[in-house]
Amino acid sequence: MEVLLVAILMAVGLAGVLLPFMPGLPIIWGAALLYGFATEFGGLGVTAMIAITALAGMGIAASFVLPDRAGVASGATRSTRLFAGVMGVVGFFVIPVIGFPLFACAGVLLAQYRETAEWDVALRSTVAVLKGFGAGLVAELSAGLAMVVVWVAWVALD
Repeated sequence: MEVLLVAILMAVGLAGVLLPFMPGLPIIWGAALLYGFATEFGGLGVTAMIAITALAGMGIAASFVLPDRAGVASGATRSTRLFAGVMGVVGFFVIPVIGFPLFACAGVLLAQYRETAEWDVALRSTVAVLKGFGAGLVAELSAGLAMVVVWVAWVALD
């Protein structure tokens, strides 16, 4: 029964990776931890949980680092990236589902235009950051899938 419950929670966590208002990777991690407690971590439990924790950390870090690095590579200044981050947080509360990336990209566009007075430069930086968000989402989803695979192996081999 616990396997079914954990599988459902992990499916919800994977959906949460795609939905900004739900913490996908922490849900998957928590489901694995719940399984570990339910099975007393078994023979592979500790090793699997360490791997799942590392994957969660890498996925979460990638979702923050990749958009920022894309902004740096496109020439966005630190103040532009900081403004975009603040705008993203505001957007998260204004439009829960898509507000963070939408407002963050608008923040890059406006701040970069303010600094350069050139719309093409500002648009290039905005597109780069948007691609960074996409890369971060792919990395986070990949980490989530890998976490689920580790858990499935844990269940199968334990």
